[in-house]
Amino acid sequence: MEKLEWQEELRRAVAELNLSKTEVKFRIHPLYRVGVSSFYSASIDEIFGNSFLGRMRNFGGNLFKFPWPLKAFSAHLPLDSIIFFRETKKGLIASSQKGDFVLKLFSLPANAKLLDEEISTLKEFKRLGVTGVVPEIISDGTTTNGARWMLMKFCSNVNALSNLPDPEVYFLKNSPELLNPLLDLYRKSNPEVISLPDWLERASFRAQKHPSFSKIEILLKEIRKFKDRHDLVHTRIHHDIQVNNVLLDKDKHPVFIDWEGEIRGLTLIDFFEFSRRYISANPDAAKKFWEFMRGEESSPKILVDNFDFYRTSAHALNATVSPEAHRSVYLLYALERTLLLYEKRKVNRLEDAKGFEAKILESVK
Repeated sequence: MEKLEWQEELRRAVAELNLSKTEVKFRIHPLYRVGVSSFYSASIDEIFGNSFLGRMRNFGGNLFKFPWPLKAFSAHLPLDSIIFFRETKKGLIASSQKGDFVLKLFSLPANAKLLDEEISTLKEFKRLGVTGVVPEIISDGTTTNGARWMLMKFCSNVNALSNLPDPEVYFLKNSPELLNPLLDLYRKSNPEVISLPDWLERASFRAQKHPSFSKIEILLKEIRKFKDRHDLVHTRIHHDIQVNNVLLDKDKHPVFIDWEGEIRGLTLIDFFEFSRRYISANPDAAKKFWEFMRGEESSPKILVDNFDFYRTSAHALNATVSPEAHRSVYLLYALERTLLLYEKRKVNRLEDAKGFEAKILESVK
């Protein structure tokens, strides 16, 4: 679809939703590369964080990129709206603090399907009474030109994690405050406590459908060496907790966004996602961690503390995690992530030689 056709399709779709009586012209902001009107300034802090230095560190590189082809866009949206364009997905995300909503709209079938899955997930959360930690869905529908859309309540991101110099360190040090709110979601999503031997039996069956089955067998063999009692919690999980998917308001209360798809898996995927990102972002910690995985060194203290928090959280979900399982949980994390990503997205993480999962495998050979 040509650029003008793409813009016009979105403009017509948004107009059907009656979010504003007047059509507003939005220009592309050179720093944030989003659509803004002349009344955008009050919205910047709420969406991109209140740290100017942090925003410059996070977005400053955009000023040196080639100008974006899209120069302006008109839409029936409130004047304070910030529009995130998703041209390759034929869609947009528009946030309005004064309107108290976030609009997600996609017309490309593949992305419309993902949005439909997210809508179903948020509706299920609402039915279960999960509040505060996930966005509240207001309404949804399909426009006459086939675009799938959803309106959610606006969530502040004034303390944006992305503006911190070391967001992974901040997240790990504040995991109890940031991740404890998810426990209510786990409890209300029909959690299952599984013993390690039972889970390994299931994992072995799942692995038979994976193209790197022989490599996965190496991980399974290594994990089976662990003999202490160790339970795992299987329930609905986020599976992609990263800085852009965690919003922090003025009180630093977290809201987790982008719940695409019905993902059920081990809670350790959520609890150790930032550990993986921390290891990837910090060479010194990475060196010590991989020595720990090879049995040559102790684990970095910040990762030990996160493991202890995971044990406490598992206990709150009626699961027992051995204090000696620190190394094993990373093997389990790598194995479960390998299986989930192939099952849900047909992505083989073991093909990426520089990836975390492949390095975990290398550490046990």
